[in-house]
Amino acid sequence: MERKTMRTILALAATCLFLIGMLSTANAQWWTSSSSTSSTSSTSSSSSSSGLGTYSVVSSTIGDPNAVSISSMTKLSSVSSTGWTKVSLPSPCKDGSGASTFIMVRKGSVNNIMIHFEYGGACADYSTCQSILSGGSVITLNPSYTSLSLTNTAGIFNNSNTNNPFRNWTWVFVPFGTGDIHMGNRAVKYTSGLSSKTVYHAGYLNAMVAMRWAKAQGTWGKVAQRIATIALR
Repeated sequence: MERKTMRTILALAATCLFLIGMLSTANAQWWTSSSSTSSTSSTSSSSSSSGLGTYSVVSSTIGDPNAVSISSMTKLSSVSSTGWTKVSLPSPCKDGSGASTFIMVRKGSVNNIMIHFEYGGACADYSTCQSILSGGSVITLNPSYTSLSLTNTAGIFNNSNTNNPFRNWTWVFVPFGTGDIHMGNRAVKYTSGLSSKTVYHAGYLNAMVAMRWAKAQGTWGKVAQRIATIALR
């Protein structure tokens, strides 16, 4: 089988897995079509129940990604060209735990940019919003720059491999840590018995701010997005 055909099959398989993840959380409380336009607001703390369990919406919209100022973010001119640089995202961007969050950037030598959206599982109730190690569905709700910068250096991230067609591109790595496939924009409190957990599903907010920052760094010749193992060009 030709290598190109194998790549196509792998891409299709990855796409199917991604879509399955989306469909499995289609009724999730972070799944909202108004995420890009509403201002931050809080709702009643009264609980509701669905097929996914008991929950209460703490904040119907965490923030408007188009209103977030990116002026405080590190400029591309100050980013390393050899390794990852941590670029903090401004408030109200945050990870699933409610802590401040970041993107990782590596400056290339050509005028092309790759935006990589990490995938790490989606969740929609108290049980699934636990880590995989605890029987849940997410890798983490609090991504670590130290861990990500050390583990994402091989394969397509290897800028010393001459066979890597993207080795000289600028890379923007958007960590996954919000349990919403980069599509949420609200905070939800999930309850199970006497236990509860508030998750900040801010993936859409974070991703859009990251892309606004990337756009502001210059005029790019080629722009590509990569979701998990899927490359879109």
